[in-house]
Amino acid sequence: MDLSGHKTVTATAIREFLKETGSASGSFNHMQLHMPHRSYSTVTYTTPADHAVYRDIIDVATTGHWSNFAQKHHFMRRFDGQSPYGAWEDACKWIRENALAFAKAAVGSNGQYHIDDLGYAAHAIEDSFAGGHCVRERAAGPTMPGAITHIKMYAGAEKDGHEHADTTWWDKKAGTLSLEGKLAKNAVKALLHLVFANVGKARASGTKSPAALDGWIGYRDKWLKASSRLSKERDGAYDLVDDYWNGIVWGNGNHAFNFDEEGMADAIFDKLGTNTGKIYKAFWRLNEYHTVDADDVAHYYVSRLRKNPGHKVTRAVVGDGKVVDILIKVLDEGWTTGDEQACIDFLKKEAGR
Repeated sequence: MDLSGHKTVTATAIREFLKETGSASGSFNHMQLHMPHRSYSTVTYTTPADHAVYRDIIDVATTGHWSNFAQKHHFMRRFDGQSPYGAWEDACKWIRENALAFAKAAVGSNGQYHIDDLGYAAHAIEDSFAGGHCVRERAAGPTMPGAITHIKMYAGAEKDGHEHADTTWWDKKAGTLSLEGKLAKNAVKALLHLVFANVGKARASGTKSPAALDGWIGYRDKWLKASSRLSKERDGAYDLVDDYWNGIVWGNGNHAFNFDEEGMADAIFDKLGTNTGKIYKAFWRLNEYHTVDADDVAHYYVSRLRKNPGHKVTRAVVGDGKVVDILIKVLDEGWTTGDEQACIDFLKKEAGR
C-alpha cells in the first residue's frame, strides 16, 4: 500500500490554502490545522495530511477495506450489489459530515482536536480522483474536473491495478503533481476554503455551531459531480444470490453459514429464464464470491437443463457461449464428481463443441 500519495496531496492543499488565506485569518487557520503533541520538552504536530494517511491504516486494522461499512471512506461501492449512484451518495455524505464536524469544532477554536475528521474527508475526496476507485470524464484542467461516470468495487476485475492508483497523482518525470494529483489537491483546498468560510461566518454572527455546511451543494456539483451516466441500478445478480444464503461478507469472498444451492439453481432457472446476460452474471457472482458453493448450484442448475433438453431456457443457455463457458468453469474447478462431469459433457454436446 502506497501511503505517500495522500500525504503529499493533502499537505500541498493545506500549504496553498494557508498561503491564499493571507495574514488576516492565516494564524487562526494554521492553529486549527495543526494539533500539538507534547512529549516532555518536545512538541510535535499532526495535520489533516497525517489523518488522510491514517484512514487507510485504520481500515486495514479494522478490516474495513474488506467490509461494507468502510467503502464510503474510499469512494468505492459496497460488496452487496450497491449501485454506483448509491455509493456516490454514501461517499458524498461521509465527506460532508466529516467536514461539518470539523467546522463545528473550529468555530469554538477546537478544530485542531478534530483534524482527523478533515483528514478523512480529504482522503475520500482524493480517492475520487484515483482510477482504482472511480472513473471520470476527461478533465478540462486542474480546476475543471470531469464528472464521475462509475464507482468501482474493491473486488473481482475492478480490483485489478488498484494499488497503482495513488501513484498516478505524481508525475515522476516532471517532479510535480500530475493532472489527477492537481485535481485532487485543488478539490481538497476548495473544501478547506468552504469549511473556513462557514467557520468565519458562524464566528462573526456569534453562532455557536453551524447547522449545515453552506455552499456544499455547489462544491459537490463541481468537484464530485455525478454524471448522468452514473448507474442507479443495483446489481440484480447479487440480490438473487443473497436471497439463498446467509453468512459473512469478507471482501472478495463470502463465507456462508448455510446456502440453499438447489433453491438458488431453481431461482436462476425460473426467475431469470432465457435472460442469458443475467444468468451469466449470477454464475460469475457465485464463482467470484461463493467458490465453495458455486459448483453445487451449477450442478443442480445444469441437471435441470438435462431433464428439460427441449425447454426454451435450455436452448437459450446452450446457445450462449459465455454462459456455457462459465458453467463449465464452475463445474470443472476443484475435484469434479461423475455427475458434474456428466453435466459438462451435456453442455459441450448441446453447444456443439
